[in-house]
Amino acid sequence: MAFENYQFLSWIIYLLSALAVMIVTLRITRSWPMTLRGFIVTTAAVLFAFPWYVQGSGGPLAPAVIITFFETFGGVEGASWMRAGLPLLGGLALGYLVLALFLWVRRSQVETEEEGGEEAA
Repeated sequence: MAFENYQFLSWIIYLLSALAVMIVTLRITRSWPMTLRGFIVTTAAVLFAFPWYVQGSGGPLAPAVIITFFETFGGVEGASWMRAGLPLLGGLALGYLVLALFLWVRRSQVETEEEGGEEAA
């Protein structure tokens, strides 16, 4: 097998295990308030599923959180954690923005339904 095939297989295994962890996370947080549950699930989804380049700006991909961890605590000098850390933070910010929009739309739908119920009564 070529290197690319091994990398593809390892990504499939990683994403399946991340999916299993996400299912467990959803199961554990099922009874929590929607805002807290959304924050936890969004954070976990971005941390598990956001890839970044291992070497510079090309080559094989790996989860950005793992690259950031190894560059931060692996003895690499300078601010090298920012290479994968900044895109990861950007992904988290985008995920939180989508979550905030979802919660806003949901709240407006609930308010509209409550107004409709009061008018019918």
